[in-house]
Amino acid sequence: MVFRPERFLGKHYAADEWFPFGGGNRMCLGMAFAMYEMKVVLSTLFSKVLLTRPSGCQSAPVRRGIALAPHDGAIMSVAKKLS
Repeated sequence: MVFRPERFLGKHYAADEWFPFGGGNRMCLGMAFAMYEMKVVLSTLFSKVLLTRPSGCQSAPVRRGIALAPHDGAIMSVAKKLS
């Protein structure tokens, strides 16, 4: 078996089609650790770099399930590294 990430390109998922940690009685046991790990990684990243939106990049929010998300995937650029 080979992992082919390109098979996901261009596919649009419905709001109820993808749950990262499952749900109900079979919810992932590692969810709490994964969420904590994500917070540590993101806080470390955001403390090291300054992210900005490219000029002229405006995105309208779209509804994705119960959440709102930018329609363009939140294009960001690294403005500078913080010391």
